[in-house]
Amino acid sequence: MRAGTLLGRGRSADVYAVAGDDTRVLRRYRDGADARGEAALMAELAAAGYPVPAVHPGAAPAFTDLVLERIEGPTLLAALGSGAASPAEAGARRAADPGLANGEHAAVGEALALVARLRWPDVAGEAAAGLSS
Repeated sequence: MRAGTLLGRGRSADVYAVAGDDTRVLRRYRDGADARGEAALMAELAAAGYPVPAVHPGAAPAFTDLVLERIEGPTLLAALGSGAASPAEAGARRAADPGLANGEHAAVGEALALVARLRWPDVAGEAAAGLSS
């Protein structure tokens, strides 16, 4: 999979357009971390009905890349700044991020329990619809 234009940079990875495919992005981890755990978690979340980007085959043989469904819309930071997402929604999305730093993992279970009580698929679907307009 060939990386195209750089679309964004996060704490641990860079996200590129996939050259020749406007429906997918390539998330490349700068520290060479193995992305298989994140791919497995995203597949489990999708199977449970959570709105996460689809993971596609085509990652690097070293498993340091993820090929994901490309979703148009603002970044979470931009959505917070514009008021399109609330701090509670941002916190729930951040807690569900499998790329958390080691010290943050302890809070994930509690956060996911909270998300489940909030009927996350409904809340996230409404938030995502608002963010994409």
